[in-house]
Amino acid sequence: MKIEGTVPVGQTATLRVYYEQAEFNVSDISDENTTHLGRWTGTTWEYHRASSRDTSENWVETVGVTQFSIWGIGGQDASLPVLLSSFAVKRRAGSAIIHWSTESEVEIVGWNVYRESKGKWVKINPKLIPSKGEMGGRYEFIDPNPDNPSRYMIEWVNLKGEKRRSKPITLSRSGKLKAATWAEVKTR
Repeated sequence: MKIEGTVPVGQTATLRVYYEQAEFNVSDISDENTTHLGRWTGTTWEYHRASSRDTSENWVETVGVTQFSIWGIGGQDASLPVLLSSFAVKRRAGSAIIHWSTESEVEIVGWNVYRESKGKWVKINPKLIPSKGEMGGRYEFIDPNPDNPSRYMIEWVNLKGEKRRSKPITLSRSGKLKAATWAEVKTR
């Protein structure tokens, strides 16, 4: 999330960030009690230890903030590269339309789309789908030859060549997205 404003010289601010439980279900943070905040400096994440948190009220707070910019919630390793906000697939005219949205994509080069075929995951995009930038974006990929039913995953690739994948989602024979909770979409 982008937080705008200024902190007067010589002063600090306290920053409390509220989150929806669903946001944790799509992240790789396994324990809300280990969350911290991070500020994007333009080149890297600056780690800010949580001064307090409330997992029942869904917030994390840090003190001593001297600048505002892009902030995110991360786990104890303070990794905050991608915040995936949606991932869906639907059928249109015999094709499968895969949609996903992100809130941030720090140090992400691009995306791949995978379809399960005969029990194996196969990359179906011919080349890496470029990242829309640090502030995130919306994406669409068309699979002209979906299986019935088809399962899909998306994969993001960072500047170091490291890759992470979402959990799979399924396109049913009827073309409707099978019910998928945020927990089913969360990264593994």
